[in-house]
Amino acid sequence: KVDYFTRQEIDHRVTVLPNGDARAVTTVGLVNETPPGEAHFVTHSYSPYALNVSLINVHVPGQARSVELSPDEPLTTRSRLHPRTFLTHREAGTTVYTKMVEAWPGHPARLTYRYDLPGIVQEGPEGGSLFRMQVRHQPLARPADLRITIALPEGSTVEVAPAGWTIDENV
Repeated sequence: KVDYFTRQEIDHRVTVLPNGDARAVTTVGLVNETPPGEAHFVTHSYSPYALNVSLINVHVPGQARSVELSPDEPLTTRSRLHPRTFLTHREAGTTVYTKMVEAWPGHPARLTYRYDLPGIVQEGPEGGSLFRMQVRHQPLARPADLRITIALPEGSTVEVAPAGWTIDENV
């Protein structure tokens, strides 16, 4: 029930290289803001108070290379839940990296995924370049805070950007 007080922060940064490859860094944070004094049926008897143990899944494009995951540490509490370290499987053309994390008030959980995307930029119409990215929605108790930063090579221009996006030179 502490999910109600927990929010997910997702920061996805992509740096597109002049050769059409890209480097991506995705950080997923779980921030537990359960206030003190919540009823036992909300927080249970877990220690630390209001412990939220959650699975985080990140879908990385199937062509990703040099994937680094951190921290790759087991759970810190005495929970008997599994998996205790990263697991992977393939799904719909992506590699899914799964890790159980623990967050409690004042101690957010954060996972970082770093990977390279070879040849991600495709030739577009009229000789331009085309970079596409898909964000898949995940239903949560509270909507996630999502920030996406795409840095393009110097001299690049953006012709079409979704409503709500801001463009600052090549970022």
